[in-house]
Amino acid sequence: MLIDQHARKHTYLRISLTERCNLRCTYCMPEEGIQLRDKKEFMSQEETIQLAKTFVDLGVTKIRLTGGEPLIKKNFRELLQELAKLPVEISITTNGILLDVYFDDLKDAGVKGLNISLDSLIEEKVNRISRRNYFSRIQKNIDEALKRGFNVKLNCVLMKDENDDEILDFIELSKEKILVFVSLNLCLLMEINGIGLKPYLINPFLKK
Repeated sequence: MLIDQHARKHTYLRISLTERCNLRCTYCMPEEGIQLRDKKEFMSQEETIQLAKTFVDLGVTKIRLTGGEPLIKKNFRELLQELAKLPVEISITTNGILLDVYFDDLKDAGVKGLNISLDSLIEEKVNRISRRNYFSRIQKNIDEALKRGFNVKLNCVLMKDENDDEILDFIELSKEKILVFVSLNLCLLMEINGIGLKPYLINPFLKK
C-alpha cells in the first residue's frame, strides 16, 4: 500500500506515454513544436508494463494514460492490451482526434472513462486555439464515444476574452450530451517574473 507522510493512501497512477502531440494549442506549445528528447530517455513498453505491475502490487486500482497525446504512440494498442491484463481500471486523457481508430481496442480493454480536451464549442475558435483543423473529427468522436457507452468528461481551459463566454454553453452541453462532468479551468495570461505571458489557472467560480 502506498501511504504518504500525511497518512493518505494512494491508489491512482497516471502514466504519460509520450511528450508528442498532434495539436499546437496556444497555451501549451509553440507553433513550431518543441525540441523532443531522445527516445532512450523514455520507458520501453516492457518497462512501462513492469512499472504498472509494481504499482498494482502496491495497491493501485486505477491507471490513467496521458501524454502529450497518448493515442499517437506507435505501440499504444499493444501497450493497452498488456495493461488490460492487470486487475486495474484504465482510463484515457486524449484530445479525441484518434479515438475513431481505437474505439474497439478501448472497449476490449475495458476502458470506461475518457477525458477529452475541448476548449470551445465553436469550430473557428477550436481551430485557432489548437492551430489545427480537427474540430469536426473531435466532435464526431465525442458523439460516438457517448453512443458506445463511454463515460465522457470534457476538459476545457477557459481563457479570458477568448472562450470564457462559453461557460454556460458547456454546462448546457453536459445536460444534452449526458456528459459525466465538465471540468472548467480559467486560464489567464499573466506576466510572471518578467519572462513573458504564461497561463495561470484559477477556479472560474470563485467570487471576488
